[in-house]
Amino acid sequence: PPKQFVGVWTIPRRAYGLKRRKSKPDQRPRTIRIVMSSDYGFYAGILRFVAKKTESDDREIKVMMGHLSGIATAIEHSGRFVVERANCESAARAFAGVAKFLQERILPEALAAGNEGALNQLKWAIETSLALGSELVKRIALEEYEGQDKFTFDLPMPPGSPTVH
Repeated sequence: PPKQFVGVWTIPRRAYGLKRRKSKPDQRPRTIRIVMSSDYGFYAGILRFVAKKTESDDREIKVMMGHLSGIATAIEHSGRFVVERANCESAARAFAGVAKFLQERILPEALAAGNEGALNQLKWAIETSLALGSELVKRIALEEYEGQDKFTFDLPMPPGSPTVH
């Protein structure tokens, strides 16, 4: 079925920390357009965006961004992903970074725009990122998960999803 678009954001480049190129007086500032769909594609897009825009020479950060890219692909297809025990800590840090980025860089712009659908999706993405990061840490710390080498995570229903009565 075709995807339904419930939110379109046009965000100035300064919102996510990129330096704006000097523009000529007759040019508009460059913007990025993020289209949010009603399925998990919007969250996968956010994860890919953060992974792509995070540049570092630090090996650990590159690994975390690799986790985000792989998780994005998995959730886009099924709404679930698997993380190996050895990768839980770095994946948790990656999700915490996504939540921080969204809260500091994107949320203020979305609030200023007043797009209720986009705000709902953004709040869901922040809450989901924080919850996943917390759950990843919990899985490697609690005894009840001690014998498991891999963990499967299902995402909560995204905003705007039909509810079962």
